[in-house]
Amino acid sequence: MKTLFTFLLFVLPITIGAQTFKTATEYNDYIVGLQNRIGEKMISFNTEVSSVGATFESVNVELKALVEETEKVIKEIEKLPAFEKNTSLRNAAKDLFLFYEKTIKEDYTKMINLIYNTDLTEEDLAQLQAILDKVTNDEKVIDERFQSEQQQFAAKYGFTLEENELQEQLDPEE
Repeated sequence: MKTLFTFLLFVLPITIGAQTFKTATEYNDYIVGLQNRIGEKMISFNTEVSSVGATFESVNVELKALVEETEKVIKEIEKLPAFEKNTSLRNAAKDLFLFYEKTIKEDYTKMINLIYNTDLTEEDLAQLQAILDKVTNDEKVIDERFQSEQQQFAAKYGFTLEENELQEQLDPEE
């Protein structure tokens, strides 16, 4: 009995923490759910930044929440096992989430400091635009890789990808 109890003490924590998926669709949807958690915080941050009463403090509250959620999501994706030995979708998602984290911590912080800590000059506006351009260009490459891996994953496992409704709220109007 003591041996069985000891065995359960070691095995249960491992199996309880492990995420299991019956289908490739569930696996993909889990990853999309992680991405959406960041997206929802991003929308909340963007809403605050664009609100009339936004202040340095109120924007930083949203920025902190965005950073914290991104860090949680990264920890979760790092624990995610491969699906049938396939790691490419997980790894592309992790790279995307790490890009979000770096961008939020570095570039968003720079932009907030520029916007709220100075009277904006032409030079500040040019610097803001340069940061936005850099982020947009860098994200495009990483996001395209993720989307490509996701399409390949869907094709391999025979399911169809659907449009993510949250993406419409995140993408600027074209």
